[in-house]
Amino acid sequence: MKKTEKKTTNETLNQVQNYLKQNKDYPYNFESEHHYTVSSGSLLLDVEMGGGIKPGVIRSTGVTEGGKTSCGLSFARNFQKIPNSMVMYIK
Repeated sequence: MKKTEKKTTNETLNQVQNYLKQNKDYPYNFESEHHYTVSSGSLLLDVEMGGGIKPGVIRSTGVTEGGKTSCGLSFARNFQKIPNSMVMYIK
């Protein structure tokens, strides 16, 4: 990384941190991180995924009738086993 790029990155981070500090009354600015792993229900798939799905955005693509919805519903069922969790399915 060049010096100018590093300086720009630091300035940007400082601006973001200052904005968040100035607006700390908004509830999502300093939301604590959530750490959990949701099992797929398949030992082989979980091993390949490092234990299952972790918090974040998941995008699943593939052929028609390839099992994307079934896989998603399996993760949803396993996610509901975590305390204080909720699943919403919208088609």
